[in-house]
Amino acid sequence: MLIFPDLNAANIGYKLIQKLSETAVLGPRRAAHALPRSATVEDVVRMTALVVMDVQRKANDRRSC
Repeated sequence: MLIFPDLNAANIGYKLIQKLSETAVLGPRRAAHALPRSATVEDVVRMTALVVMDVQRKANDRRSC
């Protein structure tokens, strides 16, 4: 797993790894929940709540199948 400071750096890193390695490079399989460095504690709490709701929804969807 690689962590980049922003989307531009992530795209550059992804392309570099793709060009320089002989291995398969896989993109994200799921949506990511991202916060900027300037996020407040309140932003983190709200995003955490959204992530929990997303995970619960996906778990319920799997049970329905």
